[in-house]
Amino acid sequence: MVADHRLALHATLPDRYAQHEVLASTIDHRGRLTALVTDPARYFSEPRYEATAVICDGPEIHEIPLTDLSQEVTLIDTHGDGIVLAAARCEPTGIAFERRQEPVPENELHLTQNVQVIDENGQIQSAFYAGDGIEQLMTDARGTLWISYFDESNYWSLNPDGTRSYSFAIGLARWNGDGSQPWMAPLHTPDIFWCDCYAMNVGRDTVHACPYPDFPLIEIDDHGIRTVTSNPITSCNGLAISGDEIAFLDQHRTDGEFRWEIRRAHRQNGVVTETARLNLLLPHDRHPTGWARGRVGRDETLWLHEAGDPRHWYRYEITAQIQSGISAPPHIGFPEQLSAGGASSPPARSGAADLPRGAGRPLRGLHRGWCSRLYFGSSTRVIQIVLPRSASSVMRSLRWKSSFSRTRKEGTFHSHTVAQSRRRPVRVAASMTARAASVA
Repeated sequence: MVADHRLALHATLPDRYAQHEVLASTIDHRGRLTALVTDPARYFSEPRYEATAVICDGPEIHEIPLTDLSQEVTLIDTHGDGIVLAAARCEPTGIAFERRQEPVPENELHLTQNVQVIDENGQIQSAFYAGDGIEQLMTDARGTLWISYFDESNYWSLNPDGTRSYSFAIGLARWNGDGSQPWMAPLHTPDIFWCDCYAMNVGRDTVHACPYPDFPLIEIDDHGIRTVTSNPITSCNGLAISGDEIAFLDQHRTDGEFRWEIRRAHRQNGVVTETARLNLLLPHDRHPTGWARGRVGRDETLWLHEAGDPRHWYRYEITAQIQSGISAPPHIGFPEQLSAGGASSPPARSGAADLPRGAGRPLRGLHRGWCSRLYFGSSTRVIQIVLPRSASSVMRSLRWKSSFSRTRKEGTFHSHTVAQSRRRPVRVAASMTARAASVA
């Protein structure tokens, strides 16, 4: 029988930002809620907008005012005393598909500088192109940027002669804050296909990732790939790791209800063995009303929020299950939301529409309309196959893309976005339209 486990409410965005649009939200390496907020009236109506980065450290709130932003920022984390922002999607490069088979002079490419490192005064320290299709952005205590990518990712890598070559299935990359040449995991794991990487844990000393579709547990340190362990748990949306004890986040829908599960496992002698399952509940034994988003894993802790509500973050700690009697770290709360009984829980969102991530934005990227483009080959030889949506059985027969539709059905949607596009607002009413938007 699956036991229940109640998540702790870790942090809540202060009420003073209740009327702001939350563009991005995360928990940094120090456990602080960090968010990018803006005035929705100006954000949706003007080509350039102002925003505020908010770093909540207990009762202390640090604000970094930002001006003249133009990209649809969807990711944020702290970087030293400042922040780093990223837009998941890049603008088109202007290069026809046929030309992607050969190196292209850099001056002919339109490469979006979709990552910005900003200091505590709001001044841009560096801005660089980090590729299209960013899934997660996380920084560690040393200021290293870890970026994972979803299945539509592509990157124009720099060649010694100044040209750039097209590549895809980026998976995971490590960047310095100055945007110099990245370290890319696929180049060091030739036997692993990094179609997608939405399960990542950035710890104090090591980084772990489980790339789709086979979900091997890959451990990375300062020197590169440390270990690759076959993993029988092939439904993994998030990670918490303490030594050889592992917690995989799994989520699905049962009878129309959302279910978040922790699948506990032990790693020994190069083998991962599942040991237990936990059904996750929110405070006051409330069941989730949407998919788990955020999924920020840092060593033994995994932070989550409900889809559509990036203001309230919940915490799962693997050490609380390993050792009894360990007290949890103090809640990161704020005076206007704390009471004698501790932090208050957010109200249940009964009846709220829960559209997939990506619903409400114009269709863009490699997937458009009702067909899917699958890419095979190396960075210099690419073959494109276009399959109609009606050929879903053919798509499922491809091993490396076998759960394309199932992945989205179970809540792993890959287009980070705000509730609607700033340039072309789109309402999504029908479920099929919502699914098409989630693939964009």
